Amino acid sequence: MQLLQMLRDSVNVELYTRHLSRLEAKARELSGTIKSFVSENGLPLIITYSSTGFLPASLTYWFTLVMFEDKYPIRADFPTVTYQLLVYRPQDPIVGYAPSVTASVINALRTATLLGNKMVVLTGEIQDPRLDQLLRNYRVVSAGSNVFETALIQAMSSFHAMADLSRDKLSRRGARLLEHSVEGFAPVAKDLVEKYVEIVEWIASRKKLSIISTEIMECGAQYTGEVLSTLGIEAVNQRPGSRPLHDAVLLISTTVEDLYLRELESDIKKTGIDVRELVFNTDPLEANVYLSLLAYYLYFLKKMLSGGVSEPASR
Repeated sequence: MQLLQMLRDSVNVELYTRHLSRLEAKARELSGTIKSFVSENGLPLIITYSSTGFLPASLTYWFTLVMFEDKYPIRADFPTVTYQLLVYRPQDPIVGYAPSVTASVINALRTATLLGNKMVVLTGEIQDPRLDQLLRNYRVVSAGSNVFETALIQAMSSFHAMADLSRDKLSRRGARLLEHSVEGFAPVAKDLVEKYVEIVEWIASRKKLSIISTEIMECGAQYTGEVLSTLGIEAVNQRPGSRPLHDAVLLISTTVEDLYLRELESDIKKTGIDVRELVFNTDPLEANVYLSLLAYYLYFLKKMLSGGVSEPASR
């Protein structure tokens, strides 16, 4: 209840905007790493991830798939890439996203090096000096003090890098995405919160919630579900067409998918379940970042209640 009372407080929104500005500054630094790596090694990419790294990995995947129509990226988790793909694709460059460096990440780095694949991994803060020393043999960059902060920094990094790389693609679309990248996400955070505050309040007041999204919004929907779980909400992500497990359903999509959204909504409403929509009137390639900003606002408020919000750490 206390968190719900904080949502509309202009002071909290201002604090969030400032915090987000600092995260985005770090994200712009990291975007240079992604951009230079892709420029040096070319496309197509193998895009790999673990845990909340699914968010930035999917942003990179969809950007490449849509904006570079003759290049077909592969998106898979670290173990799949290591044990199933690399032996057959010894030349493809790899971009990896992870909240922390696990054994699966290290195995992927070692295998890629052995087979001759160029690889870069973005991860969260590295605190173990021995691990830090080990990773100096590889191309690894880090930022973020927790899984949600790290994923958001990486997501913005991915967007800024890919928007720059595709600036001249698909006519006006590439130029428009670059304009939005230059503008940044922090300057529009206040307007974003104000526009969607009612649906965010509804979400935060649920005890149980089924989240169903269109495919391109899946990564942001998963990130949202994981944030809600930290708030004590029993949130479950479900595939479109599946029977909702809870009596409250959040449908997430973009305006270009309106006809499909109406189809999904109609099927669910027949069951008498409470259905709400979270629809973004923007390019689908950036919509997941906006969705993640709303979810992270809830996490930010939770951190405020528990005693503070850290600044992004980096290696």
